[in-house]
Amino acid sequence: MSSSLDYNAYLALIEKNLYAIGGPIIIILGTICSIISLFVFCQKKLRKNP
Repeated sequence: MSSSLDYNAYLALIEKNLYAIGGPIIIILGTICSIISLFVFCQKKLRKNP
């Protein structure tokens, strides 16, 4: 019985750390990619269809 409780506690700890660490990383990567896209689409040459 205690092994299942330990397993559940371990999964809860993983979930907590995943949201605490993974969330900000995803936000930072999304912001960087948006800025790169902005630079790309500001160049007139790259806005045209080939």
